[in-house]
Amino acid sequence: MEERIARELWRWAFADGLERAKIVGHGSDFLTMLEFYLGGLLCQSPAARKRGWWCDGVLAVEITRRRRHSFRLAGRAYLTATEVGPFEMELYFARRRATAPTRVVLRCGPSGGGERLRPPRDDEWTIAVEFTPEDG
Repeated sequence: MEERIARELWRWAFADGLERAKIVGHGSDFLTMLEFYLGGLLCQSPAARKRGWWCDGVLAVEITRRRRHSFRLAGRAYLTATEVGPFEMELYFARRRATAPTRVVLRCGPSGGGERLRPPRDDEWTIAVEFTPEDG
């Protein structure tokens, strides 16, 4: 799943506006892939497991290319079957078009975050965790 997401991010990076909109649009394959990937990351977070969070659908996502080799995804997702909250994910790659990130930073919550894509301050995220390949 990680490789497929990476390929879509690089495709997005070199696409025009219309193609970018299709990649992140409602019902896109990318949103479905992101749902499963986010769910897998939440399963690896003790704080998310304690809250009973998983991903039951990504409602919206905005992609920003941060640097030459990294992306930030900000969006809203179902963190349970009924709770919607913001999430932010940063994916860092060793080189352009790499298919496996060297580091993933995930921030989620607060649940019930309404329409906001992120809390007003960084210290207001309910969960903030970093994953590297050594994490398994």
